Amino acid sequence: MQQNKLLEYCKTNGIQLESYSPLDHGNPLLFNDKVLEDIGYKYNKTVAQVAIKFQEQRNVVVIPKSSNTERIIENADIFDFQLSQDDLEKIAKLDRQR
Repeated sequence: MQQNKLLEYCKTNGIQLESYSPLDHGNPLLFNDKVLEDIGYKYNKTVAQVAIKFQEQRNVVVIPKSSNTERIIENADIFDFQLSQDDLEKIAKLDRQR
């Protein structure tokens, strides 16, 4: 649920888009997605890290929700890699507008 129209509106109007709880509340469809798993493997990152990085590279402020200390640390460990343009395009194709 990438909300591309909203992101474009925000960019055009100088509004910073923020994504709270961007991991679809732990939805198994997200965490078991083969495309995200393969991209994560390529960078030695988790599916969650790939999903967060995707938003960060789109200039969306990401606020992942977790009460688990290990996941909080993991979610913040996204600044040592960049998704390639090819990876960004693959992830963009996964959009499931609801």
